[in-house]
Amino acid sequence: MSYYFLAASLPMLTLDAPPQMSSAEFKSICGDHLTSAHESLFDSVLAFAADTTGSARPATEHPFARSIFDSETQIRNSIAKERAGSKGVDASAYQRDHGAYDCHIPQAVSEALSHGNPRDTELAVDKLRWSVIEERQGTEAFGIEAIVAYGLKLKLAERWASLDQDAGRKSFEAIIQTLVDDQGQKQPEENTP
Repeated sequence: MSYYFLAASLPMLTLDAPPQMSSAEFKSICGDHLTSAHESLFDSVLAFAADTTGSARPATEHPFARSIFDSETQIRNSIAKERAGSKGVDASAYQRDHGAYDCHIPQAVSEALSHGNPRDTELAVDKLRWSVIEERQGTEAFGIEAIVAYGLKLKLAERWASLDQDAGRKSFEAIIQTLVDDQGQKQPEENTP
């Protein structure tokens, strides 16, 4: 089934600009157009993508959902392997099983992690995710894959739009202050005879 009107009416997304609609608005719009099976696929893939533990799996075996799961798991595995390798730690405990293997993902992750600052690294990893989503979507611009891919990219765009340098700096300073305060409280106890 194709969703010509829905897909054609969606505003353009980039990681460089705030999206013109929220994920909640998009989900509401989709609810008016998608079949119940496609809505279930949509919900399943977006729920998997939102999981930060790496333990979730899409609740469907749809080929697109499976390819997104495999790619995201491989990205996370590659990040864990690179970070563990840099610390001299065995990464096998942090690896998750996945199906298809994409030979360009480990190299792209390695390049992303070589950036000097965390923001550039995160942006490079999210750009990799974005390109993988577009690749897995295929050529059908009006099918369910395109709709779900848009939802995934919308989540990435929302994340980047929500980042605020001043808020991040304040959060960082609060963490540092907490560490300093905790260290100050422990110091007298350690020096007591």
